[in-house]
Amino acid sequence: MTDYRYKVTEQDILDMRELRELGFSQRELAEHFKVSKSTIYYWTNDESRAKQRLKNARRRTNKEDMSKKIKRDMAKRLENIEETPMTFIRHNYHSRKADVKSRNTAFKTMYGHDKEVWDKIMEQKLLNRPNGKMSL
Repeated sequence: MTDYRYKVTEQDILDMRELRELGFSQRELAEHFKVSKSTIYYWTNDESRAKQRLKNARRRTNKEDMSKKIKRDMAKRLENIEETPMTFIRHNYHSRKADVKSRNTAFKTMYGHDKEVWDKIMEQKLLNRPNGKMSL
């Protein structure tokens, strides 16, 4: 069974390590295995791989952390909607457009206006939230 998450197989990794020990450069190995030099470095350097795996493990969160994150994100979303009510309308537009469950009933109207009207409004970026980090 092939694990499609990885670009290389176990045999490739063993070959990379062996060739690296024989003095082949990362560039040469990358060209041969058709992967990046970073991938070669990751699989041939145990210390680097351990460091990267630890970094990835720290990113994972438990249920409590996830619950806090959801509450924080929801509070921020409500704050943004209060600050710019158009954000809510824009969110509804994108939600209705991307709705997978109701593919049988296509998005035709929203708030009494046809989808084409909302498409034009979105094209003109009339519902975009102002960017506080940029001053024109």
